[in-house]
Amino acid sequence: MTYYGGKQMAASFRTVRDNTIKIAEEVPESKYDFAPAPDCRTIGKTLVHLALSPTFQSHIHTNRITDLAQVNFP
Repeated sequence: MTYYGGKQMAASFRTVRDNTIKIAEEVPESKYDFAPAPDCRTIGKTLVHLALSPTFQSHIHTNRITDLAQVNFP
């Protein structure tokens, strides 16, 4: 197994962020309410989910939450 350090992880996060921004910019805003199936998130909701994920992870680690029942999900 290949391990990588903080620099590689940061580069990976930047790549994913850049690709996500490109996708968000290429999809017309009028299509943000499109969902591929009835029980799936829309494009807009998926982008919001991705945008809030780092904040959520930070909240979990900063507050040392060990049980997700303690989390007030937005």
